[in-house]
Amino acid sequence: MREIKFNVFYQGKMRPVDALRWKDNGMVVNVPDDDGFPHDITPEIPISLSLLQYTGLKDKNGKEIYEGDILYGNEDENDTVVYEENKFILQPLGDDSIFWEKSEVIGNIYENKELLND
Repeated sequence: MREIKFNVFYQGKMRPVDALRWKDNGMVVNVPDDDGFPHDITPEIPISLSLLQYTGLKDKNGKEIYEGDILYGNEDENDTVVYEENKFILQPLGDDSIFWEKSEVIGNIYENKELLND
């Protein structure tokens, strides 16, 4: 069974999620702040959060691959990791590729929009 982990784009940075909890009014996400101390993001804070799930796969350098990551390695095109129909796939490659372990994570859709293909 693969490890279940998440990242979240918060305050202009991709951050690892330390914990998810539920309170009466919704989910609370715990992430390290800029100094590495735990920080709760609660529903009362007016922000938009995107939880990005770990695929259970690593790139050719051993870096964990998350939903929303941009991968390089397919004939000079970058591919984006998306979750679709209960599985992780690469766009535009789809799910019929052995591309994962030969690729390299070069960014993500939040911090590196310039890497996305037209």
